[in-house]
Amino acid sequence: MIVLSDEQAERLLEQQLAAALADEIDNASDGKLSPHRVAAQYRHVEDATAFVLQHGIEPFRVQRHIAAVTVETGGGLLTNERFLDQVEGLSLARPARWHELMVWRAVSKT
Repeated sequence: MIVLSDEQAERLLEQQLAAALADEIDNASDGKLSPHRVAAQYRHVEDATAFVLQHGIEPFRVQRHIAAVTVETGGGLLTNERFLDQVEGLSLARPARWHELMVWRAVSKT
């Protein structure tokens, strides 16, 4: 049996969410975006995943949209001041990353 620390378990769940987002982006774009085959695109998906978790952004369809636009803009979305201002305005109560990952995990298994 392998026992993971809380930090390792959180990172594993984060990677699983990023992989799920990459799959969704690939499928929704009919192959125009290929995060699993293009390293730079996958890195943008990972950055978007960290961003949505940090800001408590949900549901999954919104997370997927943010990740897709992040890939399309080469990461530019996450530094766009207008977008960041909107996120800050909506993120009054930010749940913990671990809670968000556990919610995603429970939803993804159903």
